[in-house]
Amino acid sequence: HFCVPGRLAELKHTVAFFSRALTFLEKYLRTPFPYHHYKQVFVEECPEDAITGASMGIFSTHLLYDPTIIDQAFESTRTLCISLAEQWFGFWLAPKNWGDWWLRSGLSRFLASKFCEYFFGKVEEQSFLLREAEWVYRNDDWLQSLSTSNFMHPIEVQSELVRRKSLLAVQTLSKRMGDDSFQDLLGEVLRDRKMTKEHILHTRSFFNLVKKLDTSPIVEQFRDEWVEGTGYPQFFCGYVFNRKKQQFEVALKRTSKSATSFSGMMTVRVHEVDGTYDHHIKVDDEAVLQTFPCYSRIRKSKVKHVVYENGESAEVVLARGRTDIPVLWLRFDPDMEWGLRELAVRFPEWQLIWQLELDRNIDAQIQAIRGLGEHPTSSASGVLASILANRDYFYRVRIEAARVLAGGSDMFVPVDESFSDAKRMIVAADRGIRTNFMNLQSILSFYKDRFYEVSRPAPNDFRDVAEYFVKCEIPLAIAKMRNQQNATPFELIDFLLELLDYNDNAGNPYSDGRFVSNVVRAIAHIMPTDLGETFSQIVELLQDLLKLEISLPSYHNEVACACLFALSTFQRNGFLLPNVSFFQDFLQPGNYLSVRIAAADALLRIAPLLQDVDIFVELVGFIREEENPRLCVAILDLMKEHADPKDFQAVNERNQLMVDSLWHQLVSREVSYSAAYQKALLRLYSYLWASDTPCCVLGRVLEEKHMYNSGVQTLEDLQTQAYNANLEVPSWRLEMEDKIRSQIDKRKRKMLRGVATQDDRDDYQSVTSQGLKLKISRTNQQTLAFQDWVETLDLPPWVEDQGDASFTLRRGASRMDEDDDQSSSDDEEDEDEDEDEDE
Repeated sequence: HFCVPGRLAELKHTVAFFSRALTFLEKYLRTPFPYHHYKQVFVEECPEDAITGASMGIFSTHLLYDPTIIDQAFESTRTLCISLAEQWFGFWLAPKNWGDWWLRSGLSRFLASKFCEYFFGKVEEQSFLLREAEWVYRNDDWLQSLSTSNFMHPIEVQSELVRRKSLLAVQTLSKRMGDDSFQDLLGEVLRDRKMTKEHILHTRSFFNLVKKLDTSPIVEQFRDEWVEGTGYPQFFCGYVFNRKKQQFEVALKRTSKSATSFSGMMTVRVHEVDGTYDHHIKVDDEAVLQTFPCYSRIRKSKVKHVVYENGESAEVVLARGRTDIPVLWLRFDPDMEWGLRELAVRFPEWQLIWQLELDRNIDAQIQAIRGLGEHPTSSASGVLASILANRDYFYRVRIEAARVLAGGSDMFVPVDESFSDAKRMIVAADRGIRTNFMNLQSILSFYKDRFYEVSRPAPNDFRDVAEYFVKCEIPLAIAKMRNQQNATPFELIDFLLELLDYNDNAGNPYSDGRFVSNVVRAIAHIMPTDLGETFSQIVELLQDLLKLEISLPSYHNEVACACLFALSTFQRNGFLLPNVSFFQDFLQPGNYLSVRIAAADALLRIAPLLQDVDIFVELVGFIREEENPRLCVAILDLMKEHADPKDFQAVNERNQLMVDSLWHQLVSREVSYSAAYQKALLRLYSYLWASDTPCCVLGRVLEEKHMYNSGVQTLEDLQTQAYNANLEVPSWRLEMEDKIRSQIDKRKRKMLRGVATQDDRDDYQSVTSQGLKLKISRTNQQTLAFQDWVETLDLPPWVEDQGDASFTLRRGASRMDEDDDQSSSDDEEDEDEDEDEDE
């Protein structure tokens, strides 16, 4: 392990787990590490978090952390494990084609997931996989498959969507085959003669090995749907209990937008009063309706002894639910055999409460919590508040309960304005709607009981990691709560300010940077009723925190980034005047990378308020001069996040400048060394203008074509326009010049060998008389590409301006002599030299 000077202690703490990871993977794969050595180097300004090669990994120093940091451990451990797993599936066995790249990503991330499950715990890893699936739900475009050769550029195959979706696809295959069978499969892949001989990882060979271990038709179906298909399955689920027939009627409807028809067997687990029973539905149509028997009977007893899946047991009072239905709750696909699937279920409130309290699966608990959010009743709020205060529940489940409680606090049903206040409360209670501050009071009451001493916040103590995460997330969860006037309640503002004023981390062995930054981000979301003394106090507090970051910086300058976010939010909401120069100072070199990224984000957040400054154009010019590629990638992704493609289609100078600048940056030599930089540029360009010629330059092409035909505008004028528009001369100009020279050489060879066409003869005659004239193609794509070059061309001395759409290459001492009076012996020598070059 290697790092820059001064970071040795952080390096030792960061990689302390690494020997356990290596041992775990060798044992899981039943194969030794494929190389004699493995080196890890942590460097400053690394373009990506991890750049992996055979027997070596280069990482950013942002992954290093000391024992006082809690949050970074999860990210750093997973990143290092993925790079380690890629030594087997990525370099020892490398993808054969671009369409096989998903195997490298999916298998290496699957192995890292297995180690994280062993290292952090099964529940923590289940939570991570759920968050990965939710990310795919939000970002899947329903167009891109995992294994495809239909792409514009290989960069598309290495997208973040493919990375995350490939992990979930491999997880799904592992569930369907069984953990032991899939483990045997990975060992067979590493011992397969064909793959190991050629050191390749091929999709077809991989599934051939799968068929040897699993002969069911599910394998071929899995490949067609999950690997070569697009999108993911979406289902709407429900059921009805028929008392007369004592049976269930289960309905399943496929609602996905994908053209791929996902099919297979789905498990339905019914938790009845007398036991738990699994049933199976064959999903092979748009809608499925199936009937299952109910094995339990309605009992007079109101108390039932229930045994959980993990062996625990408890006494359940059945009177809380409907006593005429012998069902506690019901789950679809409980073991996540479908992996990446989105289920929309509608269950009654009492069944969701049973599921939340009795089911020990984190997916079931989070599903029940979100379902209770659609039932704005006092009983649902009470259950969520009890889950938040219960230490026995996983901390992410408790955080989700706090978010749902806070998110449901502003759900009101309109009440007649003529009603008195007392009558309004009665009507609201009758409709099952929460009163205004009930949920806020529940959350604040829990927080003060757990983290306060007398009447002020207690000193920080983060030794209980679960309580640390709950304490950090609650301020963010309640920050967006509003009253009936759509303003932040005064007691909530006072609570957040109190957390900052009395924050004491003196006796705490861990850093409080994440807690303070979360409180500051929570303050950013407040909507005060007036901009009086309290708001001025908030602004002064943020400025003081920024000054404190200079002398006592937090980890990754989290607090400074949060302050910039808060101030930009206040400016965007109209509470403060926009101040571009303030954020530009933080964007300049010398500041920490995360601070510079936060400053760029702040500028883009206030961009719609600015009339005389175009932030997008300014940032495009900034990244052209910036030397840190990681910052450029972050700014480009932020521009994609904040940009509206509709604003970049109009034909005007600003949009044409954006097209030219981004395109020239994309094809320049400066970004050729960084794949991440190229991907970020392509993502932004494709997001704004898709794969077609941008609309804003089509008009420019047609207009300039007309000017060329009339001979009005010369190359000198174009060059002047380019400099006036501050367009950088593209670095690939020399390449274009070389291509022009090669065209001259090619025509001459054809003339000398007697294989030239009439067009070649005309060009050669033009060369001998006045030089080679290159005509501009009239097609849109070629005209645009050529004109983009011409407009930014710094004319070399061997180019003469002809005053129209063509230009002439002058013959000089450094060019091939093309005089027709050459002797025949010279022609024969040149011809022999050309033949040698061709060979």
